[in-house]
Amino acid sequence: MILVGAFFTSLFAFVAIMAKDSLKLKLIFFALAIVIFFLRDPLKKCTIDRSYNLILVQNEKIFNKVNAILISKQEDVCYPPIPGHEDSIFSVFEVQILNQFLRETPVKYIRKDKLKIFYPTRGVPLEMDYGIYYFYSGFIPSDYFKHIKGKWYFD
Repeated sequence: MILVGAFFTSLFAFVAIMAKDSLKLKLIFFALAIVIFFLRDPLKKCTIDRSYNLILVQNEKIFNKVNAILISKQEDVCYPPIPGHEDSIFSVFEVQILNQFLRETPVKYIRKDKLKIFYPTRGVPLEMDYGIYYFYSGFIPSDYFKHIKGKWYFD
């Protein structure tokens, strides 16, 4: 999203500079580039928020199943397991649900700690560590996290 905004801003600036038409046309293109530049961040937040909300709505049942499985485990969890640590704390049925979840959603892997479950989503390589958080404990996240709905947040 950032790259798209930078591309269009640069494109408008280039056209404004290279245009052989009137000064008025150059000013219009330049003003448009500035407006796009300043709208980039609010539009990015809105787009990401809606995208994550759509992922949750479309996959609500399986997210609920995965949350229940992970919350039932006392220890911190990473799934799929880290190579060399394959001794699973999951039943065969739970592994089937977790694998189905990873196949059917844009989630790359799952991490759970004492406060939250983190679902990193596939996306732009620059945004590898972004994703959806489910805060199942009573902890309320700081301003760093943006609220989606219920106990769901993103960063």
